[in-house]
Amino acid sequence: MNTRKILICAAIVASANLSLAEPMTSTNYGVAWSVVDSGGGPSMSANYGLESSVAQPSALGTSASTGYEITPGFFATPDSDVDLVRDFMDNCIYDANTSQLDSNGDGYGNLCDPDLNNSGAVNFADYAMLTSAFLSTPASAHWNPDADLTGDDRVNFADIALFQFFFLQAPGPSALAP
Repeated sequence: MNTRKILICAAIVASANLSLAEPMTSTNYGVAWSVVDSGGGPSMSANYGLESSVAQPSALGTSASTGYEITPGFFATPDSDVDLVRDFMDNCIYDANTSQLDSNGDGYGNLCDPDLNNSGAVNFADYAMLTSAFLSTPASAHWNPDADLTGDDRVNFADIALFQFFFLQAPGPSALAP
């Protein structure tokens, strides 16, 4: 028997039941995923329906047939900094910041946003703002939450150390910044 292989990356439809990353069965076949970002083993079917992620049926002759092998699986979107926040929704794509702290709400996380005056570039004006908040905490009169790049409720040498990596560059990158 000539078996065609089909990698299912979005959704499989059977008996009008749509399933994403959860067990799914019919009288003709069953497909189960063990976790969201990985797939199970191959599954065989004599009768099934396929549907794309935009709810478009597969090409004529491929949606119901004998001799097809379904291999369930997912392509996980990248997480470049391995902070468990996928790049497409990460406010600091290359800097691990699980808290996603963005004290000024500009779309850049504090960890990659030493552009304290929001000019689009990290420069001497930002450095002046950072040093004026140096050694401050939320209880201090000169506290600036944007200068707390590390998000540890104090502006200190760790924040200055981060600043130098962005000097004369733009903040980010961020998937959330305009």
